[in-house]
Amino acid sequence: MNKKSISFAAAAAVTLAPLALAAPSQGAVVAPAKTLYACQKKSNGALRIVKKSKKCKKSEKKISWNTQGPKGDKGDIGTPGAPGPGATPINASLTTTNMLGNTQSQEFAMGDSTLTIQCVSFLGGVGSSARITSPSAGTYQTRGSWLNNPNNAEGDYNVAPFRDSKDGSFNANTVTTMAQQTLQVIVTAGDANRNIGVMNYTITNGSGTYFVTYVATTVGQENPPTASPKGSCDVTGWWSKLS
Repeated sequence: MNKKSISFAAAAAVTLAPLALAAPSQGAVVAPAKTLYACQKKSNGALRIVKKSKKCKKSEKKISWNTQGPKGDKGDIGTPGAPGPGATPINASLTTTNMLGNTQSQEFAMGDSTLTIQCVSFLGGVGSSARITSPSAGTYQTRGSWLNNPNNAEGDYNVAPFRDSKDGSFNANTVTTMAQQTLQVIVTAGDANRNIGVMNYTITNGSGTYFVTYVATTVGQENPPTASPKGSCDVTGWWSKLS
């Protein structure tokens, strides 16, 4: 046998051996081997696949290799995906100018209903909330979380997270505020306090079920400087029809 024949025989043995080991016998299922073992002839490098327990001849040496290599490096971050179908943005930046202020955003068309964001200031508090007006009666579920807890008790405001959770209903053609907590900031004289929250609403009426989510930032001042707003409410989010 010449060198070309030996090389070809060795290559064929290495290539076909995993298939032979992985092939099931009649009526049995055998998992592919994770590690292959072979006896390599010292004189010419010829290989023969053997079992792990098989001893090689004195003229050979035992070698082994994994059928699967080590895990590669982590790939680059992919490009952001396109916005999902049906998601409509909601953006509002509102201010109030006095102790009893009330500012409404533009009306956002949501199916056959309209959604507005309200920013209110009341004595020592400022807050934002969503309002729904629907041609048919329906229900809503509000689930929100704010970074700080605006408690009216002296020394106990803006100290702990709090949740805004409310389940309610609305009548046809009636403006309904869908929040339990309409004030998120309580301020003391001369101070400017800020609160940040995430609000989620699930709304169902005669035309279907809708989901609304947004991030809100509320800022309030007890005694604002001249020409400075009493409070401000910034909202960024989107709504989508679920069914």
